[in-house]
Amino acid sequence: MAKTMSEKLDNLLMELRQSMDGVEGAAIVSTDGLLIAADLSPDMNEDNVTAMAAVMLALCERASKELDRGEFQQLLARTPNGYVALSYIGKDAVLTLITDQSVKLGLLLIKLRQYSKQLEELLVGSA
Repeated sequence: MAKTMSEKLDNLLMELRQSMDGVEGAAIVSTDGLLIAADLSPDMNEDNVTAMAAVMLALCERASKELDRGEFQQLLARTPNGYVALSYIGKDAVLTLITDQSVKLGLLLIKLRQYSKQLEELLVGSA
């Protein structure tokens, strides 16, 4: 039986989380602030992750525009407990990753780029 789009997205997010140590959550959020898919640790609230991703995206887009830096592409926020990373998936969604402090930054950036591309191909290809 063929997988639905939702199942394909869920599987890719689960694969991403399992592909490297330290990733506590992965979510796809539309630019409108709606959750498309998520694979989050049990202590994470989907609504909070979605809302924060939408707020960070809006702020980054505004800052990029106001500072004449071109179009926003990617955000990496470092905290004492890890990172929050956002990367566009096409023009209508962002991949959001939440990590602990053990994550290897270089690998995080590689995986963020790699999976953003895969997810874009999946989402745009289905449109």
